[in-house]
Amino acid sequence: FNGGGAFRHLFMSGLDLSSEESLNKFERISNGTPVDRISFAPSDTYRAGIFFQDEVTIHEKWFVTPGLRFDWQRIEPNPTQGYLDRIEDFGISGMAPPEDYDNLAISPRLTVAWKPRDTMQVYANYAHGVRNPTAEELSMIFDHPPDNGNPEGSMTVPNPDLEEEQSNAFEIGFKSENEGGRFQSSVFYTRYKNFIENGVFTGEVDSDGRDIVTTMNRGKAEIYGFEIGGMLNAGHWWTAAEGWSVGLTTGKSVGINRTDDTWLNSIEPWKTVAFIGYDDPGGKFGARLTGIYTDEVTRVDDTTTQTEFYRPPAWFTLDLGAYWRPQETLTINVGLNNIFDEKYWAWGSVRRGNGHLGGNAVTERTTAPGRNFSISLTKTF
Repeated sequence: FNGGGAFRHLFMSGLDLSSEESLNKFERISNGTPVDRISFAPSDTYRAGIFFQDEVTIHEKWFVTPGLRFDWQRIEPNPTQGYLDRIEDFGISGMAPPEDYDNLAISPRLTVAWKPRDTMQVYANYAHGVRNPTAEELSMIFDHPPDNGNPEGSMTVPNPDLEEEQSNAFEIGFKSENEGGRFQSSVFYTRYKNFIENGVFTGEVDSDGRDIVTTMNRGKAEIYGFEIGGMLNAGHWWTAAEGWSVGLTTGKSVGINRTDDTWLNSIEPWKTVAFIGYDDPGGKFGARLTGIYTDEVTRVDDTTTQTEFYRPPAWFTLDLGAYWRPQETLTINVGLNNIFDEKYWAWGSVRRGNGHLGGNAVTERTTAPGRNFSISLTKTF
């Protein structure tokens, strides 16, 4: 609605409702006999959320958008006898079936933006966020095979005492987009309370000598960094290059566990993606060559695993993708990925060593895919 004069309001509200049933079945063959290895308690998750937002326009240049959201989540575990038997088999003192989790959260947010032109804006954001633990994190049980860190292996145990993770996020950025391309840049800082981190080594062992890892609230943590990216439509600037485009995106994050004065292992290393592509002006076909560079991993908290983590070196891959649209509703996509057959380790997989790989127990099976080919077909109706 129009508030009169130089002010306008655009009020919005919404409602989210969901219900989810989670369960799993996993059998391991032991001496020729299938053994039930259920990993988490079957659970029902209910979510309800409602939000209110008011965008205030001032003199057609300034936009102030306050918002408020209410979220409720309830998780009801339904431990089966198989799950209860696994808990009993582990014989860990104090391990008990998970109980119901219930939480109501209030999340305010505020955005202030200045648009000197329709194609350009400078903005600042604040948002309070909440992340509830998942049903799996509250009840996960998984035993891992022997590794270089511990010849007896390790096991992930549930943490039914997990609390909600809270965050206060701040971001300042710039965006610009027109027919010639787009550009965006931002810096961000997020402060966490009760940060939820998976695969934390507890320093304990079970009766068989296996290391115990779990999910924990890690007290206070912070993540900060930057993102810069852009894309240029070459045909806008040079008629002979119609259909061609180039782009580059880079970003880096730093994560610090302020409670223990160490690093957060969940942060990915510095990554840069660049591409050059061609799209037929008629929309019939196109191709894109994409290069991805990821920096080496240096900031690691080794106390979360039984040995030092393997630090993946920097790596570069080159991918080629193409599409053909013989009909308006039919698209065929093909891709040749990792053209140079680069051998590399993705930090997202290696850092799971606190449970799956045993820290520095990095082998050929833990590398990312080598040269590979893909093809897919999409039909719309």
